[in-house]
Amino acid sequence: CRRSVPESLLPSFGIKMNQKNVPLLYERESHRELWDTSEPIGEENWFSPGRRYSMEYEVRKAPCGIEIGCCEIADCHDGTVVARLMRDHYTAPQFVWLSRSSGLILIWASTYEEGYEILHCGTKSLVHVDETDGHHFIWTDCVLSPDENRLAVGGCHWTCPYEIRIFDVSSAPPAFPLRELASFPATEGILKWADCDTICEMRGDEERTRHRLGPFVPLATMRKWGAWDSEDGTLFVPSERIPELRASGMLSDEAVLRHEVSAATGEQAMMQHHLLMGWEAYQPQGPKCSCPNGCGAEYYPSGYGDCPICGHIG
Repeated sequence: CRRSVPESLLPSFGIKMNQKNVPLLYERESHRELWDTSEPIGEENWFSPGRRYSMEYEVRKAPCGIEIGCCEIADCHDGTVVARLMRDHYTAPQFVWLSRSSGLILIWASTYEEGYEILHCGTKSLVHVDETDGHHFIWTDCVLSPDENRLAVGGCHWTCPYEIRIFDVSSAPPAFPLRELASFPATEGILKWADCDTICEMRGDEERTRHRLGPFVPLATMRKWGAWDSEDGTLFVPSERIPELRASGMLSDEAVLRHEVSAATGEQAMMQHHLLMGWEAYQPQGPKCSCPNGCGAEYYPSGYGDCPICGHIG
């Protein structure tokens, strides 16, 4: 089965599960046929930080000459499969791990035409995001900043031109699609962070180009939301409302915080909440509209009424 949110929210968002309820992203019919008729030609193995999860990546070559790869992520504690991610093997696998209070998160570049995946290992929840510009941006390098707030991605549009994109991955889990903070031409060098605010392009040990980004500034409208478990169930609300809810008795003193997320809108918060809970993808209320302030963003007036740039509109 395939589950997805309406096109009005995020046309490129999708989840696919296999028969064992293991996330299996975008296993296209062509991929299935190629995989079944292909021969193994190589494999690589990696581990997550702390070695909690293993990553076994196998590459196969079909009779027609096409190479495809499949990465199986497994929990080393009990051997259960967390996810299987299949991709076209045009470039070496590109991925990065994020350490968050809610658990380890994997960002994995899929194929040259199908964007990237965000996998939350704790809940075995996985989302797929297509490239939003429609230009089939190929990830050839990705590296996380030392403070884990920004992700630098190097790549190209089918061999040229090369460029570097900087994404915001500060929220827990990352709001999707990832918010692009900056982009600039690249010289095909390997990316390396000099510090939290400076990304460099390297050729071997030689620094070729340095890009100064400045201090990381989160969205002004970013708010924290928390999911609280009690005997009455799970309550998901903005964190600043907790004192009010406790004082009114709507949230008991025995309630335990399950997870906390950061989001610019109520819809983004609910999407992340549903991901962490392992539920169906969240569907916002009503159609989205252009922000009346003319900022260029869109919001859901029938839902939470939050503009991701201007804040609450109503």
